[in-house]
Amino acid sequence: MDEKKKRLKRTWTKKKKGQSAHGRKKKKAKAHMDEEHFRNLMGSQKILERKRYAHELELETDQLSKEIRYLEKVQQELHSKQSNLESDCTKLTNEREDAILKQNLEMGKITDERERLSKDRDKLARKLKELSQDYDRLKQRWKKYRARRKLWILSFIILMPCIDIANTVIL
Repeated sequence: MDEKKKRLKRTWTKKKKGQSAHGRKKKKAKAHMDEEHFRNLMGSQKILERKRYAHELELETDQLSKEIRYLEKVQQELHSKQSNLESDCTKLTNEREDAILKQNLEMGKITDERERLSKDRDKLARKLKELSQDYDRLKQRWKKYRARRKLWILSFIILMPCIDIANTVIL
């Protein structure tokens, strides 16, 4: 395109330089026609360039619109994945909290059971202590009883002959 423009300008300037008065009018008219022809050519070239440019813009806008649709689709997919992940996250946190609550309840039950068992153990220890004290007291009483019995038997054996003598005397 630039080549044609240059050639037209050269021919127009050459014609302009070598003109006579009459020839100048002719040449002016011709130059004017050449100039109009040049303008027409330039105008048609501009029109063609504009059409080409419009076509390129149209192609680019189509490509951009396709890319925008693709990106919007990807964005929607990402939003859905994000919402799924958020729901999974909340579900897992709820499950974790439930597990922690269950574990705390179990720990509470275990500590209650431990306390109950320690109370029972303490009660049994007191009961054992009482029983051992009662056993010791009974043992002491039993020893006293045996000692008294031995004394009584001894006294009976020792006093028996005296009683027999006293019985015979009284009779």
